[in-house]
Amino acid sequence: MVSLNKVLELNKWWTKGGEFANEDYDLLSYRNSIIKLQRKELLPLLKPGSIVIIKGPRRVGKTVAIKLTIEKLISEIRISPDDIFYFSFDETISQKEFENLLRDFLSKVHSGSTYIFLDEIQAVRGWQNTLLALANSGALADTAVLVTGSIAHFLGTETLPGRGTEGNIYYLRTSSFRDFVISVLNNFHSNTSALSYLLGYNFSPSEPADMLETLSNTFVSLEEDLREAHKSYLAIQKYFIPLSKMFDLYLLSGGYPKSISYILDRSEPKPPSTFYEEIYNYIKNDAATITSPVSGDPAKASKTISAVLDLVGNKISYSKIAQKMAMNKATTINYLHRLENSFVFIELNGVKSFKNELREISAKKFYFSDIFMHYSAGAAQTGKPGSEYTKELVNSSNVGMLVEEIVAGHLIRVKESDPMKLYSTYIKFYEGSREIDFIYKKDSGRSIGIEAKYQNEASIQDVKRVAGVDEYLLLTKSSGISIKNNTMVLPVCLFLALLSSSKHNL
Repeated sequence: MVSLNKVLELNKWWTKGGEFANEDYDLLSYRNSIIKLQRKELLPLLKPGSIVIIKGPRRVGKTVAIKLTIEKLISEIRISPDDIFYFSFDETISQKEFENLLRDFLSKVHSGSTYIFLDEIQAVRGWQNTLLALANSGALADTAVLVTGSIAHFLGTETLPGRGTEGNIYYLRTSSFRDFVISVLNNFHSNTSALSYLLGYNFSPSEPADMLETLSNTFVSLEEDLREAHKSYLAIQKYFIPLSKMFDLYLLSGGYPKSISYILDRSEPKPPSTFYEEIYNYIKNDAATITSPVSGDPAKASKTISAVLDLVGNKISYSKIAQKMAMNKATTINYLHRLENSFVFIELNGVKSFKNELREISAKKFYFSDIFMHYSAGAAQTGKPGSEYTKELVNSSNVGMLVEEIVAGHLIRVKESDPMKLYSTYIKFYEGSREIDFIYKKDSGRSIGIEAKYQNEASIQDVKRVAGVDEYLLLTKSSGISIKNNTMVLPVCLFLALLSSSKHNL
């Protein structure tokens, strides 16, 4: 049974008002961090009578985003602290206990609109039925409800039919490279010497601010004409050196806020082994939490992660993974989908040319959705310290595969919205005598072949052309940008620095 003490502990603003922020662990950790990552605000999403769902892996900042929103509601919007309820489901509670929590809060006298924040809701079986019943009864007419969770399976639009959650489902993933760059510039642009020291690049006094303004106002969505995109890349080409140095850092940190802070802390520039272990335990155990139809086994989740770790970016089949895992095919598919549902894996389908059009085939490719998940899994599987494993991998011939994995983690966000544009509908890979890392399908129906070739010697002559693909991007390590007809070559750091995410990626 949920104790009153726990409710009061989680809702300190009821007694302390806006002063709660001065002692809240999450907000203090955020404010003491080396860098404040730029995220879209949650406040504009919250409307009376609405139910907003935010999906994303653990440790990406969902709780911090909620606490910052609560602080703003109290200090800026002047919402009474008594009208705001928060609960974090760090352990399983019954549906009845969940209903009692909400009804108890709603039964109190409120001065106006109320706000309910339900963090990591997947611990509550049947939570959607309770919310649906309350909404249908009119009890939530003046209430904005925000739900977060790290398992997509429990947070689909089908969970609340008829409640208008379509369009109110968002993703909070790890930080993209664009977020990373803009955050670094925002945090350091007024301290040029510190930024120069951080990157090993001698900035002129006005350069960081100019760079920030240019990047903030320039982006590419992949829907535009290739020559229009070319103009945008040329506009930031002069910043290639600092962007490439930032990409070197991002290659070590991935997009977790805490790992980024560690990498940017020049006094001790590496995440401790405990953080790698923490992330690995989350990604393994969340996959086991999913009930489909029964709860999973962390050992089988770990075995699945180990199998994919050796096959990242390779063309593969379910049968081959099952063989590697020594498990039957049905169980293998179950755990692969569990790990995709908990935001660990990206699963891409293959396509092939048939009479000048692309058709889907059975081949698959898997990537970790964030490079730090890859490092955490690899460290756990090999027994090496996380930072040691990371540096060995980054400094090996496998760095090209890591860059390809980072590109995959960015491409899935470009049009992502639930349920109409899941990434599987617009990102594929090309399988054939000429393989292409990614095929991006535009809204117009045209396709772009995207190849990551992380080396300095790549050129337009290296582009693989196949029937059914209309345009090509070759992403390289070098600084040069070139375009000819329907093909462009450019540095991967410039590509990622300008790549926009959908409005449903926060």
